[in-house]
Amino acid sequence: MDIYLRPADVAVLCGGILASLVVGVVYAVKESRHESSSFRYHRGGGKLHPFSVAVSLVVTFESSIVYLGYPSEIYMYGSYYMMQILGLIVGYLMMFFITIPLFYPLQITSVYEYLQMRHESQRVRQMSMWLGNVGNLLYAGIATFGAATGMEGVTGVSAWIYVVVLTSIAVVYTSLGGIKAVVVTDVVQGVIMICMIFAVLIYGCIRVGGVSTVIVINRPTGRLQIFDFDPNLYKRHTFWTLAIGYGFMCAGNSFSAPLVQRLNANRSIGDAKKVAAISIPAFVILHILIMFEGLVAYAYFSQKGCDPIASKQISNPNQIIPYLVRDLFAGVPGITGLYLSALCSASLSTISSLLSSISAVTPEDFILQRLKDASKKKLTQLSKLIVVLVGVVCIGIAR
Repeated sequence: MDIYLRPADVAVLCGGILASLVVGVVYAVKESRHESSSFRYHRGGGKLHPFSVAVSLVVTFESSIVYLGYPSEIYMYGSYYMMQILGLIVGYLMMFFITIPLFYPLQITSVYEYLQMRHESQRVRQMSMWLGNVGNLLYAGIATFGAATGMEGVTGVSAWIYVVVLTSIAVVYTSLGGIKAVVVTDVVQGVIMICMIFAVLIYGCIRVGGVSTVIVINRPTGRLQIFDFDPNLYKRHTFWTLAIGYGFMCAGNSFSAPLVQRLNANRSIGDAKKVAAISIPAFVILHILIMFEGLVAYAYFSQKGCDPIASKQISNPNQIIPYLVRDLFAGVPGITGLYLSALCSASLSTISSLLSSISAVTPEDFILQRLKDASKKKLTQLSKLIVVLVGVVCIGIAR
């Protein structure tokens, strides 16, 4: 597709990226006025607001993979993927019934410390920590690459440049401000993402002729079918693989290091439960809105009589929504830049949260076991160094 960004788009894009950096740095400066400690650096002193934590939790797991991949999945294969929302609800309800009652009273920074308590084995704790860190590193690299691919498809700038820039920005404010800077920046990034989702849905429906027209166009193609109870394991999507399979994945997320770190950063167990009460409906609503973008995109391009994928205007299905935004808002300067800023926000929120998590568990589970006399200040400095080193590894994985 033709690559062109207006000056207004470039300004909005740069402004959105800089907003994350500035907010993160400002909170980092505020934190520098207080005594350095791993408790404050990794858990915000246990005084984070439940609403901010809930938003941070949602945008952490709603990465560029979701932002780009879910609409393209609906566009290509229909609405079967919406069935995973049932699994999402059941999986994340584990926060209420198990995660919070179990982990909040323990007030541990690393979720893996529980394994040592439970099994009386430091080896189990450290093995789990390394496996968890590897998984988080891989996910951060994939999320960064996904955002960079979408950016490259719209701007023509090499994905490699976006990988380096986004990861570097996340490293700066995460290493300087710790979990507090990450959470506050996540809120800003979440607002940008949600504004753009509504912009695409509202203006897309208007251009197509309304929600009813979107439904009418998609219905004959079978894209509105959701339920499929076929037991065939080779089928792309069924109730069993989505509702049940995705439920197990979300249940796993309910015991992940980033999630437990955020829940234990609240003032009380009541605030931790508020986080779960806010985040679960937010997950559901956000997933529905993002996936509905795929139906809007199909209706829009059907009316135009042009499939960007079949016509080779884009080479990757994940570029369908960036291409839709370019075409839909062609006469509105700045909106394409806002979408790209939202895409960057989706990636930054995930990268920074995973960097913060890895920098929290590694000193607790590995370094502190070998440097038992290390001061709080030294541990905090080591955590900051780990953020930088992990950022370099993330760049390598995304590359």
